[in-house]
Amino acid sequence: MIRIKFNILLLSIFVSQVYPQVGLQITQNTNIANGEQTTSLFSTTTTDYKINENLFDINATYKNFYIYSQLEYSDPPVFGVNKTSGEDLLNLFSIEYNGIFNLKLGDIHTIESRGLVFNSYQDQSTDFDNGIFGLKASYGKDWFDVSFIHGSDEYEFRSNPVNQLNDFSYDHTTTYLSTSIYPTDNIYLNLQLQNQSIDISDNVILDYYGRNFTTMLGRYLILNQQGFQNDQIESYNINSDVLGLSLETNIYGIDIYGEYVKNKYTKLEPGVRSGQQIDGSLFYGSLYADVLGNGITYEFKRYDTPYFIQTLSFGPIVYREATSTLQSKVVHNMNFVNELGHQLDINRMVGDNINLNFNLSTARRIEPFDGLLNYTNTIFDSTSFLNDYQNNPETTISQFNQYLDTSSTGSILYTYESPDLMSILFMDEDENVLSFWPYRQLYLGFSGDFLDNRLYFSIGYDLFDHIKQWGSETDYGMTRNMYQISGVYDSSGTNTLNEFIDSYWQTEYLSWDEDAYWQSFDFWLSLGLDSLGSHIAAESEVGFNIDNYNNIDNYISNSQEEVIDSVYAATPTNSKWFYESENAVTIPISTAWTFDNGNSVLLYAEQQWREKKSNKDIRYISGLIDTESSSLEKFNEQYISLTFKHINLGTFTATYNAETRVLTSSGPRLEDSKNWSGFQWTYDFHQKFSNNNLSKYLLGDSRLSIFYGSQKGGLVCANGICATQPEFLNGFKLNYTRLF
Repeated sequence: MIRIKFNILLLSIFVSQVYPQVGLQITQNTNIANGEQTTSLFSTTTTDYKINENLFDINATYKNFYIYSQLEYSDPPVFGVNKTSGEDLLNLFSIEYNGIFNLKLGDIHTIESRGLVFNSYQDQSTDFDNGIFGLKASYGKDWFDVSFIHGSDEYEFRSNPVNQLNDFSYDHTTTYLSTSIYPTDNIYLNLQLQNQSIDISDNVILDYYGRNFTTMLGRYLILNQQGFQNDQIESYNINSDVLGLSLETNIYGIDIYGEYVKNKYTKLEPGVRSGQQIDGSLFYGSLYADVLGNGITYEFKRYDTPYFIQTLSFGPIVYREATSTLQSKVVHNMNFVNELGHQLDINRMVGDNINLNFNLSTARRIEPFDGLLNYTNTIFDSTSFLNDYQNNPETTISQFNQYLDTSSTGSILYTYESPDLMSILFMDEDENVLSFWPYRQLYLGFSGDFLDNRLYFSIGYDLFDHIKQWGSETDYGMTRNMYQISGVYDSSGTNTLNEFIDSYWQTEYLSWDEDAYWQSFDFWLSLGLDSLGSHIAAESEVGFNIDNYNNIDNYISNSQEEVIDSVYAATPTNSKWFYESENAVTIPISTAWTFDNGNSVLLYAEQQWREKKSNKDIRYISGLIDTESSSLEKFNEQYISLTFKHINLGTFTATYNAETRVLTSSGPRLEDSKNWSGFQWTYDFHQKFSNNNLSKYLLGDSRLSIFYGSQKGGLVCANGICATQPEFLNGFKLNYTRLF
């Protein structure tokens, strides 16, 4: 594949030399860094961090032909492998003809409709590329168009966002056909057909998908791991046939879009190269209307193909993707094959200058993980217990276990019913809600320009809550250990233990002689013992406690509770949780002032309180909660930047980021703090406005940005795909972008 791309590129360069009227445009993007990076968060151990990444986007036009290529020289890049020689330099290539019909040969990156069927793109910030190498042909009229795509490629991905290199891949081939008609000016109909074939090796199945217990497919592969390990199949085939239909229109001032996709795909099964075919579906819809001056947008998604391995289908995420520094640190774990969600966005102008924005996003899994019920049937020997209790109550209760005999044990899985929307909105701490991995985010902010647009101000409030993980590879999100005891209750449901204890102590009470007790008390008191000693001696002599005599009902109740507590201790019915959650409150504030001469200053500040909880509580039916295995991390983080933009000297930015973490768990309480600071200068060079030869011929139309200092690492996300950027310490970064 690379050899084909490289040969076509050489041919294109030759043609551009033979025909000098060929238009050529080159964009260069260079990233250079030299500093240190930490081996893990809040670690003091560092390693060298060096980046030398150079990307060249080359665009050439000749009459109706358009040629695009991307070259990369990296040693090393921000993400991915080194590219330093020969054919490795070529990332992307395509040649396109635009005339009566359009024809494109090479790397295909395109989104069709809203991307529920076909959405291929490249993103250097996350080292993501799901494009295919092949052919795209399209033809259109005013009321009709048709598009055809066919190609194949290797899809590469990483097992963990922390990894800097893609460590897994598989081959796929796709044929796609789309046709659209416009019967009226405000109606758009689209029909899509697609066939895709994926060949995926045994090691990818077991080492990647079979270890990803956070998905339905991963859970299924874990449960069938032995079957896949023992079969003789080295490569499995997944085939899917997709039919999509979409409608876009405007009715009574309401913009409407709806797209439904039917996906019949083969499910991975041990022992067969291509498994049985099952049905899946995807739906996306949106509404927009202006209601009383409020711009209201509502979006809905339902992506239900839980056992499908996705390559080209990336539908709308239907949640607010943050762009600010701290808000982007908390990310919803998007599931493109098993998720239902809503988003409501409202914009309103207050007066002429202030814009008010409200956004509410929710999501949950369609298919949850099951719960596990472990049960134990126990027979209680009530006859022996009652006989021994009459002789020695305290010893009998303390040795309660000897009266229990386990008759049978077992385990069953139980499923959950879908929660209602209000339960998701309020994030109810209930297994029927949390097992669906709920997510909720609320944002409220306003911004505006004042004083003849010289002063800009914005402030926001962001509330984020998400169940990031429910269960693990070896544990269920909820495990109930239930003990069923025979012998405590009779056939009518009466608690025989309580009845016996009440009857026993009532009989004992009638035999107690209060006068004899006080006579004994007075006798010992007259011999010189104090009051406490006289009570102890009298109790020993007559055989009962005067406090029990005066409060016989309370004593009976306490005795009954003591026996029941012994039952709970011997049969510890409990609910064992296992989930991880994250919630955050973020307040971003920014203000900018523009001076009369065009210079400006911008102050940006952001405060975030964030909590990450690992809940492994054990909750007993008695009300006791064991939190020994749970942990809670609390983060208090601030980010501040001050920017001064000078019309002649460029842009100067100083940044400061501080974070305090407190970890509470079964061990000692840990508290640590870190901070990062840096300074950046950015300058735009414009050739046509420059009289300086260095700027005019060497730098041209370009942008140069130089950073010195430290930056916090974290997730970098785009379109629901994330990669982890390492923490950068004590060094410089240079970014240079030029248009030739």
